[in-house]
Amino acid sequence: MALSLVCQKCGTSYVSADIYKDWPEGAPYCPKCFEEWCKENNVEFPFESYKDHPMYLGEKNDDKEMADWYEEYIEQIAKENLRKMKLNQFTFHEYQIMAWSTGKYPGMGNNWVYPVLGLGGESGEVLEKFKKLIRDDNGVITQERLELIKKELGDVLWYVAAICSELKIEMSDVAMSNNEKLLDRLERGKIKGDGDNR
Repeated sequence: MALSLVCQKCGTSYVSADIYKDWPEGAPYCPKCFEEWCKENNVEFPFESYKDHPMYLGEKNDDKEMADWYEEYIEQIAKENLRKMKLNQFTFHEYQIMAWSTGKYPGMGNNWVYPVLGLGGESGEVLEKFKKLIRDDNGVITQERLELIKKELGDVLWYVAAICSELKIEMSDVAMSNNEKLLDRLERGKIKGDGDNR
């Protein structure tokens, strides 16, 4: 996911376009420090120079210049992801970036409470839509009701993405972890039953 970060080695602001698995754990570095770390630890740096790294921003004079660049960067990614979405070529990773670009709430980036409460609220909206189709349509899911439910599920998905971004985890990792858990239970004949760790 794209996040504005500060290098824990030199203090330089940079943008993380992904969570790089080769980074020393707990110490995200800017491209220059990452290259130095790779040399010190005999890890192959994936580019000829840190200046070729997609997260290298060049020299930014102040926080405003950094913020302006970051906003433009996110907007470009959002537009490209919208194009992919229309072509049905959308990944969890791309959706998470786009969802983050549309977020506007207090303390965004350091406020997991807001999206957690939002998730609860939108989950209730999904339940409300099903309640009304039972009351008004005798339990029949009409096309109109289906579209309303789809919109509410989209809102649920947005808040899931926002929670992941606040916690700095990838939606794709959450989805893969869940899939692996269920496949493991299936192989062991533990799909049925109680307990999170069965």
